[in-house]
Amino acid sequence: DDVNLQGINFSTSLEQWNSELEAYYLNKRDKSGAVAPIDEDASVNTMGLRGSARPAEGFYVFSELAYQWGTRAADATGATTTGSGHQAWAADLGIEYTFMDVATTPKVGFEWIFKSGKNNAGAVGGWDPIAPSYFTSAIREFQTATAGGLGFYGTDQAGDTSAATNQHQLAFYGSLSPLEDLTVAPRLTFFILDEAAVQAPGGQNERNRFAGTEWDTQVTYDYTEDVQLGFLYALF
Repeated sequence: DDVNLQGINFSTSLEQWNSELEAYYLNKRDKSGAVAPIDEDASVNTMGLRGSARPAEGFYVFSELAYQWGTRAADATGATTTGSGHQAWAADLGIEYTFMDVATTPKVGFEWIFKSGKNNAGAVGGWDPIAPSYFTSAIREFQTATAGGLGFYGTDQAGDTSAATNQHQLAFYGSLSPLEDLTVAPRLTFFILDEAAVQAPGGQNERNRFAGTEWDTQVTYDYTEDVQLGFLYALF
């Protein structure tokens, strides 16, 4: 059956600090796992606020906070069943500074991304990725939790949570232009699981909350106004 997504978005720009504000509401109604007359349709609501500003020359700050509530559909890990209660938080906070008067225009930044975790046994909480369109890494953020390591960048261990939930991301990044039209942008990200006790099935020892480190480097060259060449190297 269908999975339907609908929502509404409001945004505005402000002259003060060259800033912008945005508010949104989304609803995802998932009928794919419902088995009449036992299960109900899953319905997850997402409400969020986002803002950004340039308070001074070279500085750029941005933040976003979102809350989810409703009922979940079954997921690939077996941790949730259709109709399970759901609530979750997500946040994104970052700051950048660009050295405008330096020849290579270097930029440095820090970003924290948080998606609340879930209890593998109870499955209450845990961010439901409605329609992700913002990815900061080339490997970890595409890892899924599916049985037997199947799926896109599937993990090997049963009971794992995907990179879309139960995770803090702490990233240090930057960029510079050593040559005209050439930009080099490295990013170092540390991934830390949110749940203090993420246990493997069968009562095994607790997993380490530190999920790993990723180093991404992207090089782009503006060949013409209409053609751009890119190279990406990633190591997790």
